[in-house]
Amino acid sequence: MGTGIILGILLRLIMKIVAVVYPNLSTGFTLQGTLLLIIIGIGSALAFSTLFIFCRKYLPRNWFIGGFLYGLIILCIFSYPFFTEENGELNGPQKPLGIFLFSFLFIIGGIILSKFVMIAEKWIEKEIAHIKYCYIAFYILIVPCLFFVFALLKELIEGYFLR
Repeated sequence: MGTGIILGILLRLIMKIVAVVYPNLSTGFTLQGTLLLIIIGIGSALAFSTLFIFCRKYLPRNWFIGGFLYGLIILCIFSYPFFTEENGELNGPQKPLGIFLFSFLFIIGGIILSKFVMIAEKWIEKEIAHIKYCYIAFYILIVPCLFFVFALLKELIEGYFLR
């Protein structure tokens, strides 16, 4: 969840950078839009953290290098539909800047996620009683995690195969 909040704020920052560089494309910024981006960031982070569980054993143990590689993996897998959407916000003169910044966001997201996982592991190792909080969090977050994983996979399948 922490990764998602940071990613949502970074999403807003990226949109602000694009709006500054291309002011004619800016439609304004609202609190609702910012909260929506934070929710999108949280949802994406939940889905990507679920996938991180399966990839983690194949990644280097160094949190930075492992997170960087995981971010690259996520970028390679999930960016194509996002970057090639015909009616998306990345079409137009802002496309090169948008693709660069959003690619950077995928990689930063992997690094932040890896760091949060490392922090959580150290917190659990400190006292075994902390694991009950992890189980509680798992039961609370498993449904939204699965929802976002299936939504991302659906988008990926529609973006790659059903065009």
